[in-house]
Amino acid sequence: MLAIVPIPQKYIDSATYLLSNGMLSQLKQLPYVGYRHTDAAITSVFARQLEVIEAQIEREEFPPLKSATYIPYVSEGGDWAESITHRQITDYGVAKWVTERATDIPMVGVSASEATRTIGNFADGWRYTHWDIARAAYLSISVDTEKARIARDGILRFHNNVAAIGDSALGYTGLANATVITDGNAALSNAADKFDSDDPIEIVTGLSRFINKIEQDTKENHRANTCLMPIRHLQVLATRPYGAAENPTAILDVLKTRHPGVTFDSWEALADVGAGGLDRIIAYDKNPGVVKYHAPVVFKQMPPFLKDAWTIETVGYGRSGLTEIRRPKAIIAADLEDLSA
Repeated sequence: MLAIVPIPQKYIDSATYLLSNGMLSQLKQLPYVGYRHTDAAITSVFARQLEVIEAQIEREEFPPLKSATYIPYVSEGGDWAESITHRQITDYGVAKWVTERATDIPMVGVSASEATRTIGNFADGWRYTHWDIARAAYLSISVDTEKARIARDGILRFHNNVAAIGDSALGYTGLANATVITDGNAALSNAADKFDSDDPIEIVTGLSRFINKIEQDTKENHRANTCLMPIRHLQVLATRPYGAAENPTAILDVLKTRHPGVTFDSWEALADVGAGGLDRIIAYDKNPGVVKYHAPVVFKQMPPFLKDAWTIETVGYGRSGLTEIRRPKAIIAADLEDLSA
């Protein structure tokens, strides 16, 4: 191939017109300075003319934010609160048989306790320059809309993560890795904690014991209404038959029939948070009297400010008092053995 020298603009304009109108034979006859193009050369020079650019932009996918679905969010406090204090009273005393002249009447009373947790702030932000604004104005687009969306998503994802697993640096756990709850490993038993190989009858029996233990331990004050596990374990229960070929009902369907008030669902926050890095399954009474996530501010955006002569910055923030477990006996967790490869 000969050395390429610049092509006069009039030939480029003519070539663009011919190419856009499908006139390839005429295109090949155009004179070019110091260079005669082949079909490959034409395609190379005008490659962008032949491109189809999809209008839809694909975004990178991230795991869904599920903490707000499984943990009641509460918003007491707002911007002004520095801490959240929870007070609890306990009644004591009981009546007993007495004689007509009894003087040792049993007394009743009330004891009180309280617990305080600090509210923390977290933030992210975005910036754009004078030049970004000028280009965006020319293109008739909003320069900061996309970055504002990303910043909001970042705050919501932070809420999601600390609600699920807490923050070890602050000494708090979330619901998924909570330690001050009922240990359900004995109730589930080793005969029912490997869903792809243990006997289906043992699995259903073990999970039923596991779910029912909440009602037993709380003296019927609470009943499990939610049971969560990593998606791979739930999929096994949803596809593995409970009985023989003539009874192909899935194990999960049998569990739903036996526990009609319980929602069975997946939550990847439970992966690898059990003892020794095992996956975990939890069942609990989902209501704010049992477990709640303190989110005084879910997301707020501050006014933009001038960072320097050319740059504008905006900050978004949230506030959190993390996850609080009020009724440990109303939540039960157990470890699940790894599934077979």
